[in-house]
Amino acid sequence: ALLAVAFLTGNPPERNVLLSSTDGEMHVVKDHILYQDWRGVSLESVDEFTFSHSWTGSVPVGEMEEAVVESPELNIEDERPTGNTVVEVTKELTEDYNVMLDGHWNLADAESLLGTFQNLCATSSRTKGTPKENCHLNKLQTWAVVPEQQIDDVKVKRSGDFVTLTADALKHATPRKATLGGAEGKVHSFRLDFAVLRVISDWGRKKPVVNQVLRRRFGAQLDVDCGFTDLTKDTTLEDDARFMDFKPPELLFMVEAWTLMPEHMHNVAGLKYVTRRQQGLNHPYYGATTAVSWPENRDESYQEYMDYSFNQDGYTSRHLFVHEKSHFFWARHWSTKLKEDWEAAGEWQTAGQYSEDWMTPETVEFSSDYGASNNPDEDMAECLSAYVLHPLRLQARAPKKHAYLRDHVANGVQYLEEPAVTFPVENSDGYYRFPAAVKRVEIKVAGRPADAKQ
Repeated sequence: ALLAVAFLTGNPPERNVLLSSTDGEMHVVKDHILYQDWRGVSLESVDEFTFSHSWTGSVPVGEMEEAVVESPELNIEDERPTGNTVVEVTKELTEDYNVMLDGHWNLADAESLLGTFQNLCATSSRTKGTPKENCHLNKLQTWAVVPEQQIDDVKVKRSGDFVTLTADALKHATPRKATLGGAEGKVHSFRLDFAVLRVISDWGRKKPVVNQVLRRRFGAQLDVDCGFTDLTKDTTLEDDARFMDFKPPELLFMVEAWTLMPEHMHNVAGLKYVTRRQQGLNHPYYGATTAVSWPENRDESYQEYMDYSFNQDGYTSRHLFVHEKSHFFWARHWSTKLKEDWEAAGEWQTAGQYSEDWMTPETVEFSSDYGASNNPDEDMAECLSAYVLHPLRLQARAPKKHAYLRDHVANGVQYLEEPAVTFPVENSDGYYRFPAAVKRVEIKVAGRPADAKQ
């Protein structure tokens, strides 16, 4: 089993939102973010130098809403020498990837960087070009490790020839033997992978680079070489005027989300094309929805994403990419027994022999309200997304489903959340809510833009 550690970074949510007031009207509130569900309301305020968060509301319920999750013990073996030298690794980086190393690099870190470039750029059965051609590595770049934290873990100078990499991004970059709660496996973080991807793709702006990563890792592509009219002839029958290119951040969300899935789930039968509808257009069949998958209409089929997939935060977008891919596994890969076992886990039942309407008496063991209110397929997609991206949430809300996914879907791959900053929160009602709700946070930053901050 592979123990995967997910280190996620992302952009903040949109900062101008509609806020409901006591007069029942919706008002635009600049620099505020509102989150709301049936348990309460979270309001966050952001500007250049301060951040504040407040949360109100709590609904005691008669059955256990969320369970307390104990963190398993992770033990990692010491690194073992490979027989290479930093000089040899640097030579290969320079010759194949136009990368030079500056400052102090130990062998393990240098090999991790080389391995990451190989995984993203090397010649493969699906990408026939040289590494430099595949990733557009036409200019010599110097890479240096720095101890301080950086946005996205990496920074490129305006000249484009010097890159600084946050040292923490190298942690667990190369899989290492480990035990988690007594189970043996390997621990691996994709934080370095995502940092290098940002650099070589210019933060998603180089579409051909992202496209070749999609082809090599997932067997999917952005360019619809069969033509949109042919692709949609059995679904919505539209031409390319109804579609557009993904925006750069959206492409990174896609690659990151799918990369974090267990490796045996990187490729799925039928998913070849990934498309995005024009800005502002609803789906012709489903209206104001986020995304639609068509797993069974043709041998080489497609997904389509709408604006609503990207109008919130990076977590939501990554969640949707995992969610939609799950539908292809449900329709074309998972066995009837697996699906029946999942239906039993959620106590799902149909209204009749030929009915497509599903219902369940279960009320709390779901990853989301959306999964609980639809059918086993949507329930699986929501739980799988949480399993990969927010495992603590799924363990707290639906521990039995988390265990089922671990053993029967993820083939033993588990995910750990390791926040960069934590603080204790008193929680007198752990059996109602876990983790405890943080009522208020105030963070203020002092210092000029180019100075060290306090």
